[in-house]
Amino acid sequence: MGTLAAETPKGQAYIQKEKLLADFIASKFNATAIELGSNNAYVDRLFYRNGKLVSIAEIKNRELSIEKLYKYNSYLISHDKIKHGAKISELLKVPYFIFVHLIRSGKIVYFQITNEEGLEISDYTIRQTETKADCNGSLAFRYNAFLSLDQMTVIDAL
Repeated sequence: MGTLAAETPKGQAYIQKEKLLADFIASKFNATAIELGSNNAYVDRLFYRNGKLVSIAEIKNRELSIEKLYKYNSYLISHDKIKHGAKISELLKVPYFIFVHLIRSGKIVYFQITNEEGLEISDYTIRQTETKADCNGSLAFRYNAFLSLDQMTVIDAL
């Protein structure tokens, strides 16, 4: 059986950064982040406030500047992440967000993918492309969503 990307030294470093970022995001939104029990979960965090679940999220750290992101004119993420997060959002009746720490700019951008009913509200296109499969550099040919930057919110990072 092969090693999961999360089990490599580079993967472990990304997981540590994800934990710090999740806690920072939670503090920005007056919530508490709950880490799920598996690195293969379909979302990265649950956020709750006053004993109630308020949202779910995918959390990314990227060696990218906001200027470069604007040049790309969209944010690329696996379409499976959108589909699975939206389904969980629908089942739990909370919004689904994607947060991305743009390390080179010290900014966090986020996209609200669904509303509190789990209905998709984000604008994106889907294309099959070759991209990095994981933080260790392997490649994958898969369906990716290109999120519109028009619906992106920017906040200062850590």
